[in-house]
Amino acid sequence: MFENFKILFLNLTKKNKILFFILQLSYLFISLLELFNGLLLSSIVVNTENTSNTTLLNNITNKIKDSLDIFFYGDFSLAILIFIFLFTAILNTFLNYINLFFSNLIGHNLSKKMLRSYFDQDLTKIRDKELNYFNKQINFETQRVSGIYNSFLNMNAKIILSLILLGFIFVQDFYLSLIFMFFLIIFYSLFYLSLKNFYHKAGKKYSEIFNIKTGVTFDLFQGIRELKIYDKENFLFKNFNKASIKFVQLKSLVKSSQILPRQIIETTILISVIFYFLNIENNVEGQLDNINLPLLLFFGFAGLKMLPAFQIIYSSVSNFSENVHAINSLRKFFSENNSFYSSSNNEQLSFNNQIILKIDDFSYDSKNFLFDKTELLIEKKTITCLISKSGAGKSTALDILTSLITSPKIRYLIDDIELNKTEENLKKYKNLFTYCPQNPLILNDDVMTNITLGEKFDKILYSKALKIAKIDFDKMVSNSNSLSGGQKQRVSIARSIYQKKEILILDEATNAISNEMQEEIIEKLREVFNTIIISSHDKNIQNKCDRIFKIENKKIIKIK
Repeated sequence: MFENFKILFLNLTKKNKILFFILQLSYLFISLLELFNGLLLSSIVVNTENTSNTTLLNNITNKIKDSLDIFFYGDFSLAILIFIFLFTAILNTFLNYINLFFSNLIGHNLSKKMLRSYFDQDLTKIRDKELNYFNKQINFETQRVSGIYNSFLNMNAKIILSLILLGFIFVQDFYLSLIFMFFLIIFYSLFYLSLKNFYHKAGKKYSEIFNIKTGVTFDLFQGIRELKIYDKENFLFKNFNKASIKFVQLKSLVKSSQILPRQIIETTILISVIFYFLNIENNVEGQLDNINLPLLLFFGFAGLKMLPAFQIIYSSVSNFSENVHAINSLRKFFSENNSFYSSSNNEQLSFNNQIILKIDDFSYDSKNFLFDKTELLIEKKTITCLISKSGAGKSTALDILTSLITSPKIRYLIDDIELNKTEENLKKYKNLFTYCPQNPLILNDDVMTNITLGEKFDKILYSKALKIAKIDFDKMVSNSNSLSGGQKQRVSIARSIYQKKEILILDEATNAISNEMQEEIIEKLREVFNTIIISSHDKNIQNKCDRIFKIENKKIIKIK
């Protein structure tokens, strides 16, 4: 547990660590204020001068009462009591808001860092993971971790309050305080130990259920046509409903178990009090004369504060156990020295004659090699076509060419000078390319935003892109399905023109466009881009290319 606390703390930025300690100090102040509230209540409500018992508590309450009498008169003391109680409540509420904001902000920052970190990874590390894996890590596990920060701060706050109250009542009645503290610690500890494994398993189950729910959601909308045609959506709806009900049941069971200890203690105390009063046979007034009312009142106040405090401590510890699976899930991310938010750099490498891609060997699984001792030559001011059978590595070759996939066994020669593969150089090299895939990214926004992608608006360039891509539609894209396949591809082509790069890659990017329009668009693209690389099975397009390379038997072979 302490190792996980260490991981959480070390993950904080310097600024967040300072805020963390400020919050802890604020909770210490609130705890002292709560103690003062109890003493003030005893001094105002009870006349300690008339009691026969002389204790430290009585002396303190008398001094507080004398001080109030000096500065205030009569009923003003009660007004002061109410004001300080209200002030403490407001301060506690505000501090709780800051605690929640701080914890949720950490979750937000962690999500943001993870999103960037995953996005910056080499494609080989991403391709085998499903979309719901990233969704779970970025949007679910990080929020669970942020909840641990909140629980940890709440737990520390209540520990501070409990220690202060215990320390004070220890001075008043050592044995009674010792019994009270011993009972609470033993009871809550035994209760937690008996349910610890349950909380761990529940936390793991949360992640599994979230995976199922998000997986079913993605499957439903990704395969919406087939599912509607086959009328088989109920099969997935049942899986979603089953997982969702399990989550609700498990969450309810965990939260119920967390408040159970307090219910047991309160019931035990109530039964004990009832039995005590039912067994009184002597004169009640005579018994009350021997009771130290200030001490009884303060013990009652301390009990009202400490029982919820112990309950919050227990809930926080059990919540930590419940969410420790989230920390373990993100442990690798915590331990890595991730570099985030690399500055945007639009600078491009100089490219005058040719690019030679040399691949010593490449495979995704270290067994089945896609390429072995081969190379690809891209000459400036040419259209190069890449062809292959399905699954032979055409798209992978393009990913390697654009440095989306890198390896020590992959080299790039720009104008016969080998590229030093630093992060900065790879970024400049990558900036040479613009890329149009078969199924392009379409944002739920207007066509202009889909083309510019946040770039400063250039009316002339935008009009040129629309004209070349033959875009005669200008509407809000409510979702990607509101555009046809050909419209999506034309938006992608217009986007590539607007991004002002030197080398255009068309990866099966015109197969949804009519042949006549394809030929016209490619002719116009040749006027914009110095170099074009096309991946296509279309013979008409291949005939328009200056160079053709075929991927076969782990080699890239020039056939034209």
